[in-house]
Amino acid sequence: MVQKTLNAIAFFTLMFVATGWAQQRETIDVRLTRIEESIKATNQHIVELTKALNQRIEDTNKRIDDTNQRLDALRDDMNQRLEAQTIWLITIRGFIAAGVSVVVWFARQERPVSQKHYNKLVKQDRELVEQFNELESELRNQRRNQEDFAGVIQQQHTAHDHHVDELAQKLRVLETEIGIFKRPAA
Repeated sequence: MVQKTLNAIAFFTLMFVATGWAQQRETIDVRLTRIEESIKATNQHIVELTKALNQRIEDTNKRIDDTNQRLDALRDDMNQRLEAQTIWLITIRGFIAAGVSVVVWFARQERPVSQKHYNKLVKQDRELVEQFNELESELRNQRRNQEDFAGVIQQQHTAHDHHVDELAQKLRVLETEIGIFKRPAA
């Protein structure tokens, strides 16, 4: 009787252990299936993030190319304006030189210049100086605008680099999590 009881206890214990192992094995299989599905979903998400990142990089590159084209057009326009202003300044200087030459010629003459004519020449001289100063001011403003525009482009580039760094950091975190899921349970 003791033998039968011990056999029954051993049988039930073995059955209990076998059932526990089977349940544990089933739980491990379910967990592994969930982990594999999670890894597949994560991989799909990484692929989607990579595609989105590549698209954003392409869009940013296109915007940078467009900006470069606009800068080139602006630079060409500014060069044309500078050339026109240079020609204008050379012309003004030529007129000033001619005016000074006339004044010197009149001064060497033994006849006096009338006060009215002298005032007119002084007024013309002031007007030429004012025009010259206005042109210099406009040139400084254009240079300042160009420097401001270059600063904006630099800020956009910096913001883009920062965003790419953030996405790279997120990708490293996801890879670490995937690595944790791939390790066998202890």
